[in-house]
Amino acid sequence: MNDPERSKLWRRAFATLVAIANGWTRNPADSEDLAQRALTEAWMATPDETDVAALVRRAALAMKGFLANQRRATKRRGDERWLGAAAETTRGLRRTPEQLAATREHKEQLLAHLREALAGDPDATALLDETLEDHTTAAEQAEALGWEIGRVRNARKRLDRAVKAVEAEDAAPESARGWDAVDQESEADSGAES
Repeated sequence: MNDPERSKLWRRAFATLVAIANGWTRNPADSEDLAQRALTEAWMATPDETDVAALVRRAALAMKGFLANQRRATKRRGDERWLGAAAETTRGLRRTPEQLAATREHKEQLLAHLREALAGDPDATALLDETLEDHTTAAEQAEALGWEIGRVRNARKRLDRAVKAVEAEDAAPESARGWDAVDQESEADSGAES
């Protein structure tokens, strides 16, 4: 099927679907959106379809499902019981810019602590850099660094141990890197100011 035939088929099916959807929604804009979404899905499922009636049937079924889901969601949005459960479920998914900045800063701190822990191990440090470059498998890392696979595996073991140590240190309450270090720095700063 060439492009003019495909365009003609699309226009005929789209007009029919908009009319069907408008009978359900009584809203021309929503009907067009619904028809376009359903027609796109039906077209992707059967790109070689040449029969308008078959394409319209398939798209109308999809459109009916989309409309049912849309109406169900609208009804639930008005239900206070559902809103509370939905808010509880998605609470951790939406983050404020401050939370994103704090997470990014925490990541940078952990990475700095990991680099400190690996200061005497150039192989593990090189492996960390390759991991940050998105070379995550031993084969990719060996190829990128020009090392034998055994050297990569040994460095990975040392890197894994350092990562676990930094994680444990970060998880420990008031660890030496945590509040104690901050308190010592703030005491030193206040002593220097007076």
